[in-house]
Amino acid sequence: MADVVADLIARIQARLGHQQVRELAEIERQVRLEWGGQYTYVAGRKMARDESVRQALAMGTSASDLARHIGLSERQIRRIAQR
Repeated sequence: MADVVADLIARIQARLGHQQVRELAEIERQVRLEWGGQYTYVAGRKMARDESVRQALAMGTSASDLARHIGLSERQIRRIAQR
């Protein structure tokens, strides 16, 4: 089984360079302390997007603004909201 935390930290470090090593080490420590040994679920992109859409709508973002921002039609936004 792959270590998702190690993979994410390595990807972030590759993007940011080595300037943020201490901060990344602290983030990794916190995540492992809080989540270590637990079975975790990583949502697919569509599921994560849909949840973000529902949260944005709940916070008052209009369907038309949201559709324009993420590149979906207003109809698609409304369908996501109804699920």
